[in-house]
Amino acid sequence: MSGVSTPHVSCLCEAIDECVDAVLAPPLEADWAFVWLSAAYIKGRRGGRIVCAAAIAGGSVNTNCRRGVLGLSGGLSNAEPVWTDFLRLLTRRGLCGVRLMISDAHESLKATPPRPLPRPLHAQRPGRCAAQVPGHTGGTIRTAFAQATEKEPREQWRKVADGLRPAPRRTSP
Repeated sequence: MSGVSTPHVSCLCEAIDECVDAVLAPPLEADWAFVWLSAAYIKGRRGGRIVCAAAIAGGSVNTNCRRGVLGLSGGLSNAEPVWTDFLRLLTRRGLCGVRLMISDAHESLKATPPRPLPRPLHAQRPGRCAAQVPGHTGGTIRTAFAQATEKEPREQWRKVADGLRPAPRRTSP
């Protein structure tokens, strides 16, 4: 790309920053009941060198069953201060109503200080979890997630949960 001036590149970057801020900076309205947190390392250019950097992401489903990206952040690592800053930013933007927070078992996320949000449930990936569950239980549990309407998963989950509970013990007289 020849003929692209430095001021033109700066102008394009400012326009991109405005678009990103429009998506990631507005107040988080509504109660975001279920929050997923994740981090991945990606390669990027920093100071003329290619380095690995942490990409931190938060997604959610609100009480109206609408999915959304809560935030994205980057850092040189996914250490505890990076997670703490990310979660503080989300709460300042109005993240509330969180009933369940889910993440991989990031040691640095486990070490974050107490906050007004619930501690993350450190879930395993579904494939690994199902492989560790004996018998047909993993497949039975997945049936609750494969329902067509909004009401059916709750009904199916009740059936699954009832079927997995141990039978009550009988006491002899």
